[in-house]
Amino acid sequence: DFGQMVRKTQFAISSDETRTALNGIFFEAKGGTLSVVATDGHRLAFTSKSFEALTEDTGIIIHRKAIQELLKILGDNVETVQFQQQENHVLFQLNSIVLVSRLIEGQFPNYQQVIPKANDKKVTVPRKDFSGGLRRVSLMANEKSRMVKLKFSEGLLSLISDTSEVGEANEEIEIDYKGEEISIGFNSRYLLDFLSVVEDENLQIDFKDSLSSTLITPTGETDYFCVVMPMRV
Repeated sequence: DFGQMVRKTQFAISSDETRTALNGIFFEAKGGTLSVVATDGHRLAFTSKSFEALTEDTGIIIHRKAIQELLKILGDNVETVQFQQQENHVLFQLNSIVLVSRLIEGQFPNYQQVIPKANDKKVTVPRKDFSGGLRRVSLMANEKSRMVKLKFSEGLLSLISDTSEVGEANEEIEIDYKGEEISIGFNSRYLLDFLSVVEDENLQIDFKDSLSSTLITPTGETDYFCVVMPMRV
């Protein structure tokens, strides 16, 4: 469970060394629930789960390098993970292996403020169709921006990329949508990173307009989602 929570969020860790607090995953224990959060300022990944063993409330940021080593050690033969905070370090015990890492000092942003609450338009999309379409259409996207437009129209989701130097691509997916036509631009890599760790057959996309952040949730999970900021179309 612990390894799965880390894998579901690590893709959103920032690689910008100037934003120290975003260079790791935020682990927040509160009331017996562990929330695991990562963000780079353009997207945010969140997952949570209840654990009886969590008896203290705390919040710590673990650097991505320690996270990478932790994932290497975690395997089928590791049944439980013990971890404890010791001042500005965290200690992990995995079978006979002990991993000690210095914690990132600084304040992790208030992620609750980033989660959109007023997205009134909701669409369910088949994950395989969405993921496959994005991969194909993104081949024609601008190499720098990697932007793919999602155009929601009655009964259809169109995936569009248009680069003057390369060409254009368009793929359509049938959806149950009857609202106004809206086009939202995204960095396709942000969406594909999230889709690569999702196993559910369907996704729910909650959006408001072309400028507001979009919430994407696997339909079979209520405690895992990704928030993605749009690009200007």
